[in-house]
Amino acid sequence: MAVHIAEAEEKKSGRPNIGMALFSGLLLLLAAASIVRSAILTRLDGFTVDEAYHIAAGVSYVRLGDFRINPEHPPLVKLWVGNIVARAGFRASALRLFSDKHDERTFAEEDAYLHNDPDVVQERARAAMWAFNGLLLVTLGFAARRAFGVGVALGTIMFLAIDPTVGI
Repeated sequence: MAVHIAEAEEKKSGRPNIGMALFSGLLLLLAAASIVRSAILTRLDGFTVDEAYHIAAGVSYVRLGDFRINPEHPPLVKLWVGNIVARAGFRASALRLFSDKHDERTFAEEDAYLHNDPDVVQERARAAMWAFNGLLLVTLGFAARRAFGVGVALGTIMFLAIDPTVGI
């Protein structure tokens, strides 16, 4: 029903009107292209300053329901990545009391760097993020199509797919 309303509004407004199947195909193609671009451009990158910290925190959130590690950052992405990395066999130490933030970070980084293969952890975490970002791009594309029309929706996703400072 909402699709028919959006298509009727596009006809009435004079905006370009393409079918939902073609739009969906183009949107998925752009999202896939942005993921491939990101994978190519980051293939030689090491962990960011706090990436291992966030991964270990996410695994703790998923496995234990314990949000003690790195609670100052919102948990959504850590939960997403932690779920995928945990299912792939991430070895996590038993939680203990932490004396300060440095102790907490050291604990998390030891799990990521010493108790696991950091290259494998990073590969799985990045794949999880590419999937998450692809899902967000597709969702944004459909929302923008409904709100602004086909041209703005595809243009927005294309910009995010090619711009390295804004894209995924």
